[in-house]
Amino acid sequence: MLNVFTPKEAIRSPAKFVGRQKALESMIDGLLTRGADIAVFGERGCGKSSLAHMLQHVASGNTELLDYYGLREQLERRGLLAALIFDAVAPGTAALTVSGTATGPGGTAMGLQFRPATVTVQQ
Repeated sequence: MLNVFTPKEAIRSPAKFVGRQKALESMIDGLLTRGADIAVFGERGCGKSSLAHMLQHVASGNTELLDYYGLREQLERRGLLAALIFDAVAPGTAALTVSGTATGPGGTAMGLQFRPATVTVQQ
């Protein structure tokens, strides 16, 4: 039997990644579980590297896959994903710095600080 799927390299674009919802959910749960380690194993060409690249997208804030698989709402309900919305008043560029407080294990307050981002508003 001929295998028509012969990958040459890992998929790096979320738009091209399909069919691995359960695996992606398990890896996201691993990211969110304190003290958990994530192990990806399988035969050559089964998509291990592609899956790892997609997890990297999710961990860095890219929500395209979360939306595709309907996982964004699930994470938002668990309080693990939030959106920042602002109204632009004029075109221009500004630095955006976000910080806040979250509730950790046992109700302990934890300070949060995120990397600054540059926002450009165009007309």
